[in-house]
Amino acid sequence: MHNLVDIANKHTIAGKITIGLTCTTKHIHLFVKNSGSLVQENIVEWINSEQEMTDPQKIIAPNQVRGIGVVLVKEPAAILDIGLPMESNDFETNVQLAFDVTENEEFRKPAVK
Repeated sequence: MHNLVDIANKHTIAGKITIGLTCTTKHIHLFVKNSGSLVQENIVEWINSEQEMTDPQKIIAPNQVRGIGVVLVKEPAAILDIGLPMESNDFETNVQLAFDVTENEEFRKPAVK
């Protein structure tokens, strides 16, 4: 989550960053939305793919800033079977950590007070 916020902050100047949580009976989604610059289509496609690892140099245009922040999110998410859907358009980028709780009884237990 920290890396997602850091990436959003890096690409949002005089804009808005929203951090939130949505829950259903089957999923928990932590999301970070920002009104910063559009994410390149090939990076969005890679994030949304099943491919765990790639050379960041191959997915970033030569004139773009290179970083490993998104790689540091994608690799552990893949290992832990956490969904990482991303959308980006001219107005907003939205990336989520999507946890499937249908297989985990602990997530469905009521909180003890």
